[in-house]
Amino acid sequence: VCVCVCVCVCVCVCCTICVFTDELFVAFIVCAAVVGDMAYGVSIPAISLMEAETSSDNRQALARNLLDALLPKSIQAISSSYGSKGKKPLDSSILKAIRSHCFLKYPSKEMKQDWGRIVKVLTDKCRDQARKSTESDQGINSDETIINSDIFDER
Repeated sequence: VCVCVCVCVCVCVCCTICVFTDELFVAFIVCAAVVGDMAYGVSIPAISLMEAETSSDNRQALARNLLDALLPKSIQAISSSYGSKGKKPLDSSILKAIRSHCFLKYPSKEMKQDWGRIVKVLTDKCRDQARKSTESDQGINSDETIINSDIFDER
């Protein structure tokens, strides 16, 4: 196992994992990227961070994409940003890392107000996941709406 540190857009720790079989040598390179400030200790696969950043054009979109990259939908469904209405709070290290990363990528002079909007976006995303989870438990597909014009009587 070899560990090297690369500095690009983000801090990336690459580990080469070597696997030997009879006549086959396979090397996997696994890169973990740090989200936000390293002090929070939050990392994800480098490719996930790159996808979150490239598909985001503002702080709120980046926060939503980072939440998806960091937490499974099942955890989002039972959470809210700071825990309210019977929901569990999101991990404070993850929230701090998202905040740090969003403001590193998109600086702001009004961080407190902008962070309030991001928190609302994250809570809305968790609420949406809870709704989707409930609908799927009831057999409802929220992504599919069927409208059949034959069912309407034109009297």
